Amino acid sequence: MSTTLDGNSMVSATQRLAPGSVEAALEVLVHRPERYRAADWPFEAPGFGSAGLYAWYVDDDGAEQLSAALGSRVDPGLIYLGQTGATLWPSGKPSKSTLAQRIGDNHIRGRVVRSTFRRTLAACLLDACSLKRAGPDELESASERTLSSWIRQHLSFSIYPTDDRDGLAAFEEKVLAAADPPLNLDGCSQTPVRKRLSDLRKVLARQGPLARDSSSAPRATRRAGRARLARVGARYAPARGLPTRDTEIDLVLQLPEVVRNLWKAQQALAQHYSDTGLRFTLDGRLVGDIAEALALEHFDLVLPKKRTGGVDALTKTGRTVQVKATGKDKSGPAFTPGEGSADYLLFFRIDFEANTASIAYNGPEAPIRAILPKEDWIGSKVIPLANILQLAKKVANEQGVPLKSAVKQARPDDRYTGT
Repeated sequence: MSTTLDGNSMVSATQRLAPGSVEAALEVLVHRPERYRAADWPFEAPGFGSAGLYAWYVDDDGAEQLSAALGSRVDPGLIYLGQTGATLWPSGKPSKSTLAQRIGDNHIRGRVVRSTFRRTLAACLLDACSLKRAGPDELESASERTLSSWIRQHLSFSIYPTDDRDGLAAFEEKVLAAADPPLNLDGCSQTPVRKRLSDLRKVLARQGPLARDSSSAPRATRRAGRARLARVGARYAPARGLPTRDTEIDLVLQLPEVVRNLWKAQQALAQHYSDTGLRFTLDGRLVGDIAEALALEHFDLVLPKKRTGGVDALTKTGRTVQVKATGKDKSGPAFTPGEGSADYLLFFRIDFEANTASIAYNGPEAPIRAILPKEDWIGSKVIPLANILQLAKKVANEQGVPLKSAVKQARPDDRYTGT
């Protein structure tokens, strides 16, 4: 059995558990934490096979390094708090994740692409630990090992297990608001540390050459940032600033905070009426309207003077665009009989939990409609997501609706001739 930094048995952490009590969670995680060294992992102990909250703490030397990177003092002690194993709302999909998996497999021994906490540390320690980036939000294997060694050397953690997976996400929000760890970003008030951390995270997520000073970044990168691109997994073609198709397109837009608030309200509503089995899912017209708003915000489009079926927007040259979206993990776009056709299709996959929207398809609508039944059908037809992603890889650069940032880059020297 492993012991805490104070020499206590790990069992006592679970003995003090009081489900649903914010005060009890704060006692275990903040006020009187029983901390366990990351260097001692792996070990087996009660509570680690459950869902729950976890907290991370930094020692004096680690705090100095984080302070240097963030330009503001980070005190030794609590730096980050999170949860694992919560039911995924609004889908109601259960999670089987445990504290042992999250802490051991994702944080201590994982990769930055699968761990927000590791991503945060990597952003802070790029220079101090000479970490090498392999791509957006990715480190080379040797640098992943370096980061794991730093975690083992400087960090410790505590846990607060719970069996209430359905209410865990909402419970985490309450504890997070009260604890206010300096390296948490989502749902936390802005501070100089968090502002600097956000900037460093953007550097880690950047495609192309590493540049600490945003003024030295490529023009397309700066403009894409102003368009609030959260992450660009595709390269940008030098001539046109449009995503090339020689790599998988993974363009992800950060949704505005009002959408996150909408999702939180839906979660709270589902939790309040959890005994009814109702899920209050975010779908239908609401999801479609959010996607149309994103299309108008980020792409070079205008609203048509008169709305017609199957046409949601127009390019500057008058070509028609239909916008579709889904809030489900594995669903493609749905079409209904009699729905008008358009020249282009933009298909968004919205992740309300992450507050992002990825663009799964941006290209001619005709190849997508060719999959639909030839004769009239009843109800709606959902095209498999796998088909959509496969067709997206075949779309040439000039066949997609351009981002506003890309068009602004290309037009001054007439390298882009329009749709």
